[in-house]
Amino acid sequence: MMQAESSELEVVGNPDMQLESSVISSVIDTVVRHIRNSQANILTINHYAREFGMDEEAREELIFQEFVSQFIQVLSSDTLMNEHQTVQNFSTGNMYFIINGLFVIMSVWIYMLYIALMRDISSNLEDRMRVFGVTFLSQGIAKILTIGTIVTAVAALTTFGTLRLGGIELPAENLLRLLILLALYIFTTTIIMIIIDWLIPSFKISVIIQLTVLLLVVLFAGSILPRIYFPLYLDSLFEYMYSHQALSWMEEIILNGRFTMEIDIMTATLAALAILFLIASSLKERRLL
Repeated sequence: MMQAESSELEVVGNPDMQLESSVISSVIDTVVRHIRNSQANILTINHYAREFGMDEEAREELIFQEFVSQFIQVLSSDTLMNEHQTVQNFSTGNMYFIINGLFVIMSVWIYMLYIALMRDISSNLEDRMRVFGVTFLSQGIAKILTIGTIVTAVAALTTFGTLRLGGIELPAENLLRLLILLALYIFTTTIIMIIIDWLIPSFKISVIIQLTVLLLVVLFAGSILPRIYFPLYLDSLFEYMYSHQALSWMEEIILNGRFTMEIDIMTATLAALAILFLIASSLKERRLL
């Protein structure tokens, strides 16, 4: 490297030792990055040191110091290995199980209220509403607002009351964060139920699909079985589940006293479902569904 000559290093991974191979690969990548970044500087210093007549020993000491300096800079600019930490809160006590239990109950409330309020609408009543100009879009929005508002209010009162009984005092801003998380989760799940109802004309099949989807939403939230117990190849699904983001940040706020939250996955999911909701209502209005 000091003489600007290329070097080759062949690294062969072992499929039976994937973890060790990954560590070695990360180390080699760091070394290569170090050589690439530092070689130009070291060669420049070596060239001018030789031009100015610096003796061999002093020049080698100077180059070595520059080598160490460049190596430290490379290490501090990036991590040697990619690290992912999964934090589980089930060791924090009974409140963890209470929060997860409330999350499951809240999910059941959404579906129960949907069935109780919306399945009693007869075909004659639907025909009358269409005569008076009531569109499927307006009906869907009314369902979302009704179910979402009622369940959010009941869930918020139940959650806040449980926290008070459990002796957990949260500031007003964290209570507001919890309310936002609850509302986003409930309204998103309600939209999913309505879209499935519109897409599946058969009552029995739509009920089965709705229950299956609701079970998956709750399951991949980590409320029934903690995330750590799932197979590794399913772990990435949690990162994109709106229900997992809602529950995990509820736990962080309540159990760990966090004063922040992330709602990017929930917001993106809600926006995508809103677009699908508009498309489904338009197709339903044209009797294409």
